[in-house]
Amino acid sequence: MDAKEVYRLLKSTGIPTTHNVFLKVQKPPYLLYRDDDTDIIAANSRAVLKKQRITVELYSSPTEINNAEKIVENLLDEFTTYSKNRSFDDEQQLYVTYYNFYII
Repeated sequence: MDAKEVYRLLKSTGIPTTHNVFLKVQKPPYLLYRDDDTDIIAANSRAVLKKQRITVELYSSPTEINNAEKIVENLLDEFTTYSKNRSFDDEQQLYVTYYNFYII
C-alpha cells in the first residue's frame, strides 16, 4: 500500500479528504492525512523494509463525532491496526481524532 491508496481508501468514506491541507475552508466532518516518518530496517547494510507512518486527522463537531469516528474506524479496521487519540480544539470548537498507522 502507498499514500495514494491511503487517499483512495479515505475518500471512500464519503468524508472530504485531502493530503496535508485543504485550500478552502471545509465544513466538518473532514479528514486530513499526512505521511510523517519513514522507518528503514536494514540488514547487511541494505534496506530490507521501509515503514511509512501515516497520521489521519478527523475533524468533527461534537454532534457528529461518534458517527464520523465509526465510519473511519470501520474502514481502518479492514486494512490495518492503528492507534487513536482525541482532543478538543477550543479555537475551532471541533474534536480532532488522530489515527496513526504504518504502511509498508
